[in-house]
Amino acid sequence: MMMWRSTRTAGGNPAKEAWVALADESNWYPLDIARFVNSLESGARPDVTVEEATGSLEVLLAAYESAARGETVRVERV
Repeated sequence: MMMWRSTRTAGGNPAKEAWVALADESNWYPLDIARFVNSLESGARPDVTVEEATGSLEVLLAAYESAARGETVRVERV
């Protein structure tokens, strides 16, 4: 996962200029794919369901929209 980190401050708000990794991501995707394939093959519940992922995505997109607009964006379902 990555977050924005500013290298300068303008008007009291940090400018978004660079992505900064929160942790070593070098091995995340192969492990995620392996877990997903395992859940398909075994019939086990995946680590994150489609419904859970959709809710998280809606919140994330609303946060980006809110930042772009400079106002609150309502999330209908989570």
